[in-house]
Amino acid sequence: MNRFLILTCILFFTTFSSAYEIIIDSSLSKDRMEFLDNNILEKNLIIVGNLMWQDNKLDKPVGRDWNDAKAYCEQLELGAYSDWYLPSEDELETIVDTSRYPPIRKEFNNVLIGSLWSSSEGVLSSSLASLLLYEDGNFWTITKNAKMYVRCARKIQ
Repeated sequence: MNRFLILTCILFFTTFSSAYEIIIDSSLSKDRMEFLDNNILEKNLIIVGNLMWQDNKLDKPVGRDWNDAKAYCEQLELGAYSDWYLPSEDELETIVDTSRYPPIRKEFNNVLIGSLWSSSEGVLSSSLASLLLYEDGNFWTITKNAKMYVRCARKIQ
C-alpha cells in the first residue's frame, strides 16, 4: 500500500484559484494532518494577540461603503471560519506599526495604500464612521457612503 497520499486543496479566495499539492505520509496522526492543512491557509491569516486577521487578496482592491464592509465581513468564510466581523478602532490599532511605511505590522503581506473601515461609528453623527488611514496610521472620521478598503477580524477562542 502506498504510504503517501496526495492532498490537493483548491482554495477559491478570489476570482483566481490557487491549487496546493502536498504529499502527506498516511501514517501521520489526524492532529498532524490538520496542522498541515492549517499551514496551507496560514498564508491568508495573521494572528495578533487574541485576534485573527484576514490577509488574503480579498481585502485589497475593492472599495466598499461602511454598510457593505460590515456585510462583507459578516458573510466572509475564510480558513474554515465564518465568524468574521468588521473590527473596531481599538482592534485595528493593534495592527498599526508607525515605525514602518505603510504603518501596518510586517506580518501582513496584502496591503494597499488607502484606508480601512472600522466598525466604530462617529461620535457626532450616526452617518459617520471611523477609518484607519494607511498613509499615517491615524484614525479619521468620514461619511459611511465613502468607498474604503476592509480587513476583517475574528476573535480567537
